[in-house]
Amino acid sequence: MDDATTKTREQELMEQFKDGLDPAGATGLQLRIDELTAQNKTLNEELGLDEQEKIDLEEQAAKLQKDLDAANATIAALQAAASASKTSVKRGENAPKSRKIGPVGDGLTGDALTEALTKADQGGKKVEIVLSDGTREITGIAPIVVTGDVWRDHTLGKMLRDAVTVHGPANGQGGYAIDGYALLIDGKQVAYCKRSDVINVATGSTVNIADDIYF
Repeated sequence: MDDATTKTREQELMEQFKDGLDPAGATGLQLRIDELTAQNKTLNEELGLDEQEKIDLEEQAAKLQKDLDAANATIAALQAAASASKTSVKRGENAPKSRKIGPVGDGLTGDALTEALTKADQGGKKVEIVLSDGTREITGIAPIVVTGDVWRDHTLGKMLRDAVTVHGPANGQGGYAIDGYALLIDGKQVAYCKRSDVINVATGSTVNIADDIYF
């Protein structure tokens, strides 16, 4: 077998184990499959080919391929679980002052939004969801900082999977009127979701927002 070919195939397999999982077993299986395939080809070209040996080699190669497929499926599941464990939805810190946050005319949607979220996650950029009264950030409600794939596809766009709890202000302070939600990447607003109706959060009350934040 050509060394360059072996290296290329090993590199392709190594791509699947970049999260730290041991690639030795699957790599060994692939190399053995290649070896058996080459032996089978040589035997096919020789006179007086032993048909039973040919059948045995084909069966061994098929079994090893099945084992490799099962190993790769297990690894994919482990990688998905590892990725899920890196996701989080948590409260951030209040901005030093209320930011101008409201509807935007050229916000990201669809594939452009998906790409921006993916690049932000890969690049370690902060992704925040900020609650707005329609013109400015609502002071008293800390931004929601999200990490990883915390979204699910919805007919309306990318919807936040987790519910968000909002607590009203303390006694003596006015309530909150939530007009919508803004999506910020590294402090820059890239999208806005305006609600069909305003959520009023009264003093001392608690509101649970579920399946409602999407962009």
